[in-house]
Amino acid sequence: MSRPRKCRRICRMPATTEFIPASGSNDVVVLSIDEYESIRLMDHEGLNQEQAALQMNVARAVTEYFALPFVYPIAPYAGTVRVDFGTLNLRAAPSPTADVIANLPNGANVTVYGEWQGWYTVHYGTLVGYAAAAYIDT
Repeated sequence: MSRPRKCRRICRMPATTEFIPASGSNDVVVLSIDEYESIRLMDHEGLNQEQAALQMNVARAVTEYFALPFVYPIAPYAGTVRVDFGTLNLRAAPSPTADVIANLPNGANVTVYGEWQGWYTVHYGTLVGYAAAAYIDT
């Protein structure tokens, strides 16, 4: 027997129904309305996972489902890559073992969107990914 459906509070429907991955891949990601609202509350409204769950009237586990780190939203600011040799890896996730999506040369200008456990979420060219914060001057 399945659990009865629980009524959820969704502020509004998304203005956009399709997104292109920043990595340029052709992978399709389908978000439910619950998933969209969870991301909107945390990324746009600045709520933490527990606050978003309370707002949506759901258990906190739903907001942890995505397995992506919560990066506290901040006003974007400029940064410059500083490496002594080679390039800085722009990664698909904040982990030294995550896929490398680009190599950032020394002196490259990036836009920093947030920080999570020593990793910056950065925009470089047409890509958005994660780079080690220790190698970006702000």
